[in-house]
Amino acid sequence: MIDIIIPIYNASNYLDRLLESIKKQTYKDYSIYLIDANSTEEYNLDKYDLNITYYKLNEQTCPGLTRQVGIDKSEHEYIMFMDQDDELITEDSLQTLINNIDECDIVACGEYFEKEKRKMINDISLHGKLFRRSFLESNNIRFNDFIYHEDLYFNNYCYLKNARVKIVNKVIYYYHDNPSSIVNQTDSIEIEKMEYIVKTISELKRLIPIKDNILGYRKFIYNNYDYFIRMFNILDEREKELLASYIKKYDKEDIPLMLSKSNIELREKINEMYK
Repeated sequence: MIDIIIPIYNASNYLDRLLESIKKQTYKDYSIYLIDANSTEEYNLDKYDLNITYYKLNEQTCPGLTRQVGIDKSEHEYIMFMDQDDELITEDSLQTLINNIDECDIVACGEYFEKEKRKMINDISLHGKLFRRSFLESNNIRFNDFIYHEDLYFNNYCYLKNARVKIVNKVIYYYHDNPSSIVNQTDSIEIEKMEYIVKTISELKRLIPIKDNILGYRKFIYNNYDYFIRMFNILDEREKELLASYIKKYDKEDIPLMLSKSNIELREKINEMYK
């Protein structure tokens, strides 16, 4: 059985589309957990005729911790995450996931990103994936309280614990562009979101020593520092100083040594940021 965990907040404009896409699924063995981060709206959930468990929190909570409540309240072996403004694309989306879980810990299918008008399987995103609960519990993998990039933290926690991942080249999830979502409120928070990437690296290194998965860390850190370098050219001087300060504050180890020797230019640029 699949537990579908959905954090919601003032979601009245989206629930019809979301829940109808679940109701149309050919695979019916699922439970829906709506975790309400203290909405000011009321919801009539009976009209959907679905197996919905609803929890309302006493205060607004960041997305990761809201999802964690869903994990803690649910009980079945397979977990899927959705956002309130998204939907499943095909009627066999859940069936595709359950058919491919086999002996894996994570099954990852594709998403369609409305804003970018492209299809992809995103290592960072929580969407279009099925997670095995026993793997999460045995490795004590839980969401943290970060405002941004809680998905980066959660997924890479799984990867660094050597999750067995199966990739299925089929698009099953529609990621809608919601201008009012926390990640789309303003472009001015881009540098703040980058701080949370560095904090994520630092937190994971505290939980999982580098020596336990050198190759995993090399890939994880290379991907994110490569992103920093690409962003570096479009930052103003204040933002460049901020980014360098984040790296110095949260990531005191000699990260360039973890990168492949073939990444000479990237290593040099990161070394400049350490000065």
